[in-house]
Amino acid sequence: MSKAPDPRLAAVRALERVLPGEGDGASLREVLARGVPDGAAGGLMRDLCFGVCRHLRPLNQWLNGQLDKPLKPKAQAVRLAVLCGLYELWFTERPAHAVVNAYPELCRQLKAGWASGLINALLRKADGLDPARVFADYDPAVRYSLPGWLWRSFQQDWPEQADDLARAALAPPPFTLRVNRRQQMRLPDGRVNKFTDPWMQAYNNRVETLVKAVRDRNLPLIWLGLPPVSSGNMNADYLVFNGIYREKVEAAGGVFVDVWDGYTNAEGAFVSAGPDINGQIVRLRNSDGINMTRAGMRKLAFYARKEIRRATGIGEGSVVAALPGLEGQ
Repeated sequence: MSKAPDPRLAAVRALERVLPGEGDGASLREVLARGVPDGAAGGLMRDLCFGVCRHLRPLNQWLNGQLDKPLKPKAQAVRLAVLCGLYELWFTERPAHAVVNAYPELCRQLKAGWASGLINALLRKADGLDPARVFADYDPAVRYSLPGWLWRSFQQDWPEQADDLARAALAPPPFTLRVNRRQQMRLPDGRVNKFTDPWMQAYNNRVETLVKAVRDRNLPLIWLGLPPVSSGNMNADYLVFNGIYREKVEAAGGVFVDVWDGYTNAEGAFVSAGPDINGQIVRLRNSDGINMTRAGMRKLAFYARKEIRRATGIGEGSVVAALPGLEGQ
């Protein structure tokens, strides 16, 4: 059996192509489109890549301030490994000891064993720091990880909202929930089977906790429902999940976006092909009947965008693509 790829190593290799240290890099989206590890490993790789790119300037500034002499361009992989470690420590909830211990081994995988002690010392020092305090004295463009010209544009065009705009630009994007809850759940009293009373109570509580976390921050709550898949048994479960989501979201004054009909035919049956955002019939789902093609994902984003515009006023007056059942909404 082949060894599963190390997601941190995969992240550094991807970032080397995006942030080569010298010259222009490739698009992160194009790099990731060429393949990522499956499952949780792929999720960690993507998180590291996007996180490092999002917080690049302040992370780099802190790192540069810790070094007696700059890292050479040929050590760019080591620099990126340190930045990944800093991002994990400061911006994720992964256990600090696991993060600190992972990166010396990563240096050895990068054929840079000389950097194992360095990265260990840097991450141990960073573990005791609060990034908000660390970044507080940085130039605002660095603190918000913006190009200098863009920060100046914010200040010139929206002087009173410049800081809010910059902070919003750093906020993580909308997230998705994994759909593997069709299984037992581990509770303090042991494992319980799917859809039993204890399972339902626990799952409802989890959804309520998430909804409350959003509403307590006075943020718009827009929840996209699960789309159908090719398996009838899975669809029956997904309809139960969607019922829970709709109930909890609407009770909190949020918007539940039902996307189900966008991926079914007139009889309500799952279809792998259908109209895209321009009304053209294209393949929306991959051969597994679960994952989406690029056109399928764009259609899902269309539903989200419409509600985001309605809730925020951003893009008001834009032309809405013609999709069956959406005219005039």
